[in-house]
Amino acid sequence: MDNLRRHYQNWTRVWAVMIVLLSSYTITIVAPYMSGSIGQILTKYAASTGVLSAAFFAGELFIRKMSWKSVSWLHRVGYHGQDAINYEGWWYGETLYEVLEQASLDQSVAVPFRTTHEVRINQDCLLVKIENTAGTSFASWGSVTATIDQEGILRFLYVVNYTDPARFKPRLFGYEWLSPFLRSPRDTGRPVIIHGRFGHTVGEHKPTYSGSTLFIRRGYAASLTPKDLPKSFQNGELAARLTAGELV
Repeated sequence: MDNLRRHYQNWTRVWAVMIVLLSSYTITIVAPYMSGSIGQILTKYAASTGVLSAAFFAGELFIRKMSWKSVSWLHRVGYHGQDAINYEGWWYGETLYEVLEQASLDQSVAVPFRTTHEVRINQDCLLVKIENTAGTSFASWGSVTATIDQEGILRFLYVVNYTDPARFKPRLFGYEWLSPFLRSPRDTGRPVIIHGRFGHTVGEHKPTYSGSTLFIRRGYAASLTPKDLPKSFQNGELAARLTAGELV
């Protein structure tokens, strides 16, 4: 997140200075040349704390939420934003439970097995968050804390509330990391497929698992085939849905 935070800090400083300069220019240069009432109105609003604050916060919101993203018409002047670490959006997800890390005395579970879900990742210059979502085996899953490291890898701690008592205890915590596996050729390297590993925290709640995860960005799936996926997911549920044309 360091690149995004630096982008935010630098541009909010620039925006604050621009507001002050514009206010001063309006009061000292523009207003005196206007007719009496218009000049007074310009001076009043250019010096208004409320107007200046509103302008600053409107610009701050744009910088934090939008300015770091790649915008196609800005490509012509060489601005590509931070698309290489742009994880924001909706994703189709598949989890492959590969290893039974802690067995439970009252449950006998065969691995591997798979579950699927969809998830929304929210991201701006200051935070990244996996929003709570439901899946085929859980009522809610989402990040407790998340970040993007210097190598552009999304790392997060999560909590999940399961609804499959044959395989899971009701509530588990875990750690997961995801990195770009395939980037979009039609923009500036935005991740289209992300792939990584997860593991449940070891403790009194058993069974616990570790395994692999796959996410495909919604809006790009129609151009993909199972061969574009990591090898361990080429025969999985999302691969079957890609073949059937069910993903967009």
